Amino acid sequence: MYTTNQEQLQEIEYLTKQVELLRQMNEQHAKVYEQLDVTARELEETNQKLVADSKASQQKILSLTETIECLQTNIDHLQSQVEELKSSGQGRRSPGKCDQEKPAPSFACLKELYDLRQHFVYDHVFAEKITSLQGQPSPDEEENEHLKKTVTMLQAQLSLERQKRVTMEEEYGLVLKENSELEQQLGATGAYRARALELEAEVAEMRQMLQSEHPFVNGVEKLVPDSLYVPFKE
Repeated sequence: MYTTNQEQLQEIEYLTKQVELLRQMNEQHAKVYEQLDVTARELEETNQKLVADSKASQQKILSLTETIECLQTNIDHLQSQVEELKSSGQGRRSPGKCDQEKPAPSFACLKELYDLRQHFVYDHVFAEKITSLQGQPSPDEEENEHLKKTVTMLQAQLSLERQKRVTMEEEYGLVLKENSELEQQLGATGAYRARALELEAEVAEMRQMLQSEHPFVNGVEKLVPDSLYVPFKE
């Protein structure tokens, strides 16, 4: 009978050590669980922010694309107007004289006036004015160049927005991966907690058996403190 009690005491001592070890592990996992919960909330907030930024970036890309298409249409229209003005200016040009009924003479007519004036008197001021008129671009050409620069700038901005969207999609993928890893870690924590509860139940059952079989259990009570049998909290 004494040998049986000794074996039971050894088994209880072993299980008690296992319960204490699991209790320590449970406390560590509880701290990890709290930290994982905080991290999960932070990741969820980051995830929501990335989704909102992605939608805003997509809307901005669409707006820039529409603006670029509109400007490109204006450029094509102005380019055609410039070509028409150039062709009409060449068609109105006559050999020897220009049409004086036109209120705004073309550059070709002004050049002919300058050539005729050279036969009578050489006027430097008159020559400089005609030369400057020939070198100045028309308003349509200036507006065309301005629109081209605007389109180039918007295309660069559109490229940056697309790069930003790609970066946000990569960050979103990392957030999803971290969430998956956190879920796996939380599952492992639950398994440890369940095992600790099982061992605690086994120890409590053996204590009850000893109490019902032999009064020698008083020595067991001293060996196994009640503080070790506090139920695990979720």
